[in-house]
Amino acid sequence: MSSAYEQVADRLRQFLMSHTGEVREISGKQFLPVSIVAGGLGGGEDTSADVEKPQAKGIGGGGVAVPLGVYRVDEDGDLEFQANPITFMAVAIPFVAVLGCTIRRILKVAKKKS
Repeated sequence: MSSAYEQVADRLRQFLMSHTGEVREISGKQFLPVSIVAGGLGGGEDTSADVEKPQAKGIGGGGVAVPLGVYRVDEDGDLEFQANPITFMAVAIPFVAVLGCTIRRILKVAKKKS
């Protein structure tokens, strides 16, 4: 029989990664929310043989859900993904900053070589 940690991890593994909610209908249109869900667990124990030092055990965990957007049916009846603008900005701003720094360094190196 597997330990309690393994049982919890197996159940969470089925749920974590990507998740879709229930289809919602708003003003006659159907929406399907999509998110990425991630989490982690950790635990440990000290099985010291020292009588004066008591055994210690601990477990902890955490998780996060990031809403990516929704799938919706557009006017033509086609399925369309509409991204969450806040999530898009949270990813795009650091990406653009790193890209800008990289281009600046490439130009600086190219200028020194010429």
